[in-house]
Amino acid sequence: MRWPIAVIVSMIIFMACGGPVPDEKTLLEQAQKFQTSENYSQACDLYEKLIKHYPNSDFRYKAIFMVGYMELENLKNPKKAKKMFEKILKEYPNCDLADDSAVLIKVAESGSDITKSLQDSLDSH
Repeated sequence: MRWPIAVIVSMIIFMACGGPVPDEKTLLEQAQKFQTSENYSQACDLYEKLIKHYPNSDFRYKAIFMVGYMELENLKNPKKAKKMFEKILKEYPNCDLADDSAVLIKVAESGSDITKSLQDSLDSH
């Protein structure tokens, strides 16, 4: 689904002006919509708002992972991606994304192919 440009601009202006932070579910949904429309920078910004403003959220570790993934795969920023995956391992070592995060740290360091590395990790288990 494509968002009308006026809606996107309104959301950006609202968030840039320091208005109240939406609830965590709204942030997650908005981030996912930006991600689906391949607006990865905006998606990361919204996920990062969720991470910052909702430290006890059940969605927080997933938001951290998604920022790391998009930074690595779409925005080509392996240093930031690595930091996000390391954050998952430090703060959520037993979560369902910890193993993938460990693999993706190696991908960020080596520049290897994400899909192949994740598949190899699955095959080895």
